Amino acid sequence: MSYPTRCPLAFPPVLLLLLAAAPALAQPGASWTESGIVDILVYPVDGGGGRVNRDAASVLESDTIDEIQIGDSGLVGNQIPGTLAIEGVGSVETPRHLGDVTVSVGDLDLNGAIVDAGAIRIGVDTSSAQHDPSPGSMSILLSDVRNDVTVRNGTLGCQASSLAGLTVLDDGHAQVSGCLLEAVSTTGGAELSIQGSTVNAAAPNLRGTTTIASTTIDSAGGTIVEGEIRIGEPGLPVIWDSSSTITVGQNVHTTDLIVTESTIESGTAILRGGGLTGVALQGATTWRAIDLFQVLGGTVTLDVNSGSRVHALDRLWLALGQVTVGSGVEADSRIDVDGDFGLGNVDEDSFSTGTLTIEDAGVVDVDGTLYIRPLATLNLNGGTLRVSQLVNEGTLNENGGTLIVPEAVGAAPALAALAALGRRRARSGIA
Repeated sequence: MSYPTRCPLAFPPVLLLLLAAAPALAQPGASWTESGIVDILVYPVDGGGGRVNRDAASVLESDTIDEIQIGDSGLVGNQIPGTLAIEGVGSVETPRHLGDVTVSVGDLDLNGAIVDAGAIRIGVDTSSAQHDPSPGSMSILLSDVRNDVTVRNGTLGCQASSLAGLTVLDDGHAQVSGCLLEAVSTTGGAELSIQGSTVNAAAPNLRGTTTIASTTIDSAGGTIVEGEIRIGEPGLPVIWDSSSTITVGQNVHTTDLIVTESTIESGTAILRGGGLTGVALQGATTWRAIDLFQVLGGTVTLDVNSGSRVHALDRLWLALGQVTVGSGVEADSRIDVDGDFGLGNVDEDSFSTGTLTIEDAGVVDVDGTLYIRPLATLNLNGGTLRVSQLVNEGTLNENGGTLIVPEAVGAAPALAALAALGRRRARSGIA
């Protein structure tokens, strides 16, 4: 990629441009419009001279831009906002390079632009007692932005556009609709809404308050940690197709994940919580784990209800935490395990608890062996439990529902369960 060059010019080092409100033609089909005070910093190509004061139209038309700063956050109570609109610039073959862009305070609008930049930063969040954090605002419409956009403080609105990357920090807010995102990352206090979009991100990192609806996510993996994350809404499902591990929760963070009418497929699913992690699958949601579905951490709760399903193609391990299937509604909610299902820790020297509760309209179907380890508990309060083999070293409470098992082995609790099963078979006529 090449850009026009020019000779060094001898101008004062830094100047604020008071720009006219009327549009200035930059090139055929393109214009910049400005109001307020915008600081445009342009460096000569060869590095000679200082920052140059140039008319915005001629800068766009013929100069290499190293930096654009919109507004001045200034000292406390002394902010100077600016507004910059960039319309119809760049092409697929030659995007317009804007340099580093900082919306210190004010507004930046892209409309029908194909641009790249070193970085685009919205808002300035400074810890200095002498400066105010400054909220910036950026609007992107029908544009292609080929670099990361970071929302530090303020808002981003993106419609019918593509972004190479989006990072929303604690004081940032972003709304994305009908866009293509190549990377997504948020931090704990951020607010992010994505609707009707496509996310092709290697590993989305979702925190804060995040809502995703009517969107397709194609990723190698992903992390959902800290905050409230909602995936899918009634009538607006999400498809998340991941070839690797999706992790929900961390040892020190409170995480709430609610998935509605959506489909998640992952290589491995890990639910982890040391603070508190709550996961609810509802509205005919399916989470399919090709390799392993595991629940780690005593404060993890997983509710599978309203016709939803967990499908573990290899095995499911409930080492710690509580899993509940069914909620008394008519639609069956299920856990299907093509291999073995282990409750409690498999390490005989370090037993751990794990509790599975099956309620009305809940189904747990295990093709392999269901292991109930010494400190683990299974509560059959309703619904149906079917296993190919049951190894019970812990606690099995049969309070209702149907237990179907051809063979039960292990200690006395398992034999008691087998006797109870015989009584059930006799009553139901099962051979």
